[in-house]
Amino acid sequence: MDRLRVLNLCPECPFPPHGGFPIRQYSLLKHLSERHDIDLLCFASDERRMDGIHQMREFCRRAECVPLPSVRGVQKVAKTLLGFVPYQAAKHLDATLWHLFQQMHQNNEYDIIQIDYSFLARYRDTILPNNSAALILSEQDTYSTKYFRDAHTPSNPFRRMYAFRESLRWQREESRYFPRFDCILVPSEQSAKALSVRFPNLPVEVVENGADTENIRACCEDDEQSLCFTGGLQYAPNSDGVAFFLRGIFGKIAEQHPRVRFSVVGMNPPKWLIAEGERDPRIQVTGYVESVEPYVKVAAVFVVPLLAGGGTRLKILEAFAYGKAVVSTSVGAEGIECVNGEHIMLADTPEQFASAVNKLLDDSSLRHRMGANARQLVEQRYSWRSIAEKLESIWLQYARRRSER
Repeated sequence: MDRLRVLNLCPECPFPPHGGFPIRQYSLLKHLSERHDIDLLCFASDERRMDGIHQMREFCRRAECVPLPSVRGVQKVAKTLLGFVPYQAAKHLDATLWHLFQQMHQNNEYDIIQIDYSFLARYRDTILPNNSAALILSEQDTYSTKYFRDAHTPSNPFRRMYAFRESLRWQREESRYFPRFDCILVPSEQSAKALSVRFPNLPVEVVENGADTENIRACCEDDEQSLCFTGGLQYAPNSDGVAFFLRGIFGKIAEQHPRVRFSVVGMNPPKWLIAEGERDPRIQVTGYVESVEPYVKVAAVFVVPLLAGGGTRLKILEAFAYGKAVVSTSVGAEGIECVNGEHIMLADTPEQFASAVNKLLDDSSLRHRMGANARQLVEQRYSWRSIAEKLESIWLQYARRRSER
């Protein structure tokens, strides 16, 4: 039982490791494949990720991917929006992946079958009752909670209505599928407690996010007037957070620091943000970049002005690993065991947020001390190797339970 046979079904090819989920999955699988036989099955959202499956084969025993189906046609869109299946779950239902997943787990004796994200939970229906593998669902965000929070955040009334409708559909989906797994993985103690209230008899384990402390080096030098945010801007909480920062906070910082500059680093920036960057030379909107490192390393302060979303923020842990001072909302820093004023500054109003950033811009010794504390925290608590070891112990525990039945 020391060397496990694992089948991992996930929503995106982890290579290249850009963005939250690919970074997490690539880092964990690379470490865990040193001691276990891992078969990977996933979608690929574009050609880069279709090609990336070749890199995953370098350390996975088998790695296969299929193109992510696109939602086309009025009938399919209407069915998705008006039916009972949540949008993301409907979008990820694909006959090719369905049959490949079914074929792989029926033709191999796995100890662990792990499905990542609840919008793939319906693939659980392919697994026969006599299956001998432990079934694990890894959930970075409880979607019913995420959409319920989103329903109270956007200013657009249609987005609020959509988010509320999705939260109801996800409540139904979670109630149907979560109890059909041996264990649910979540990224924080807060998520575990919330889930245990709804499903008191369901085993829930915490596997946090991490940072690549082996390859990321702390950087003490910075541009004293530079702020940075990273994250995919197709994700509404990220773009809404940037809007909140630019419209309510950035001007207050600029009053005290007229030379301040703000870099927004992430793919798929919305048109309004591109226009803002063209209008104001202090705002840099990069779009997709191969690496966020050059932008994070020069930043005096890393900002996370998020108002919604869930899980734990890889962006914060990476900024910690670079030794950066971080100012975040309470929502943005959820799930990370950091101390306000020691590892991070937390601020939830525009006035508080601007004041915290200004304080750090004015005091280089303070921001360097906070960055050093943050780096130490990541090394002690959030390295990918230690997170992988925690996941490994959970796999071994549930594989043994299954084998003893």
